[in-house]
Amino acid sequence: MSAKKEIEDIINRSREAQKQIENYTQEQVDELIKAMVWSVAKPGMAEEIAQFTVDETQLGNYDGKFLKIQRKTRATLMDIIDDKSVGILEEDPERAIVKIAKPMGVIGALSPSTNPEATPVIKSIHAIKGRNSIIVAPHPRAKLTNKKICDLMREAIVKCGAPADLVQAIEIPSLELTNELMAQCDRVLATGGGAMVNAAYSSGTPALGVGVGNAVITVDETADLDDASEKIRISKTLDLAASCSSDNSVILVDSIYDEMIKENQDDLWNIFYMRGICYEQKDEWDLAEKDFLRSLEIKPGTPNVLNYLDFKEYNIQLICIEYGADYEEFMAEKGYKLCKSDGYVFDHENLFYERV
Repeated sequence: MSAKKEIEDIINRSREAQKQIENYTQEQVDELIKAMVWSVAKPGMAEEIAQFTVDETQLGNYDGKFLKIQRKTRATLMDIIDDKSVGILEEDPERAIVKIAKPMGVIGALSPSTNPEATPVIKSIHAIKGRNSIIVAPHPRAKLTNKKICDLMREAIVKCGAPADLVQAIEIPSLELTNELMAQCDRVLATGGGAMVNAAYSSGTPALGVGVGNAVITVDETADLDDASEKIRISKTLDLAASCSSDNSVILVDSIYDEMIKENQDDLWNIFYMRGICYEQKDEWDLAEKDFLRSLEIKPGTPNVLNYLDFKEYNIQLICIEYGADYEEFMAEKGYKLCKSDGYVFDHENLFYERV
């Protein structure tokens, strides 16, 4: 079967399902999205999904995945549950304008490998809240997680008396299928890398896209330095900084630079994170190193490629020396090794690190 025909069949089922809820009341759609979130966030299931996601994607960690599926989905639900999405939304008597909510139809959603446990849920409840249906196209690295999440939501939807096909997953994803989905659906919700977002905006279908986030954090003289340090640490450690909401880097203004560093001298952990260095646990280190080198399609020791392990250890040693800490003791105490460098950027074209 061609990609066009395969997506056409999925779209048709999605449209049929959407038609069955296009006249739902606000109470009915709100019941649906509550059931969808509960199906994945309830005790026992959230833990299962968290471990399943880490096992499949080899990205992030269990604790981060658990927090995202168990808390982030429920927090999103609480953000939108009281919003009106059915009937009259707004009236302007002076201009004789009445705004009435209308479903868009079939939503084509792209889900990344870095957040496959929460993104499908969050996009799906927004779609159903507006009486739309949704088809989720996952990153190939997270296709099983995506199917598991979508199947749980489908079961919850059926228990509420609505058609399961309101939520569908592309089970064997490919670039061709994803492009076809974006071309045939009524609205695209794209989350992923720059190339994916560009493809969504070029699909000919109205699209809402978000690419790489990872904002630069600026700390100035108005900030509570202890609070800022802790938030930066949390951001850079949650799910091993896999999320696009993880801080990219930190800029400290001159007036508070020395104080900020001094505040954290007793905890070099915070200093490493402020300098943009990430860590992974020892038992994940070998896999992280292999994945990194494999992603570049090179072998360890290749000319022009700074030795991955030595370079990271060199950076942490410099900071330990700077702050009078013993490198071996610190590493043994923390049980961590470096996975990203400070002060260097990787030149993908020429395959070497360049000092910035």
